Amino acid sequence: MEKAIQNYLNFFKQVIPELTHDELEFIKSKIVILKFKKKQVYVQHSIIQNSIGYVYSGLIRSYFIDKNGKEVNTAFYYENEFAIDYVSFINKQRTKYTLECIEDSVIVSLSYDTVQEMFKNYKNFANLGRKVAEWALEVRTNKFESFLYENAEERYLRFILENPTAINRISLMHISSYLGIERQSLSRIRSKILSQK
Repeated sequence: MEKAIQNYLNFFKQVIPELTHDELEFIKSKIVILKFKKKQVYVQHSIIQNSIGYVYSGLIRSYFIDKNGKEVNTAFYYENEFAIDYVSFINKQRTKYTLECIEDSVIVSLSYDTVQEMFKNYKNFANLGRKVAEWALEVRTNKFESFLYENAEERYLRFILENPTAINRISLMHISSYLGIERQSLSRIRSKILSQK
């Protein structure tokens, strides 16, 4: 799993170019590699997410169960993204979401305590915390505004534009749940788009 570790360290170097050798070695010494099969749960709802997971390979979905017992997808996490309920991780509160692997996945994990130690002892990591928080806020805001200002077809087109591999990796059922569109309606939208090509 040396490739997964190197990929993770390269990510840190891209986000925070000023990281020192000692800081990178500290991260490397604390990394835990987790492997999951398709349909395995990475984070179960109602627990506190005590680690931050970076998707080295695979694909993960986040979902909750609504009042009718239906699964509602809230996010998809692809390679080189963090699979995290940021509120649960930062505030040490129970998550409302389940993070489940859609594909066999390898996750590079750092514990909450390690992240806190990084912030406390290494000044360059303060930038990382801010950038991850900004990313989480941007993702949430974009989805919220998409539901406010875009119709179903526009939401689907935006999703495909922002997630070009999704069509081949995520089922129509999961995409329709994420976009808040009935599956039959999404099938009609897809047919209409294909007929215009």
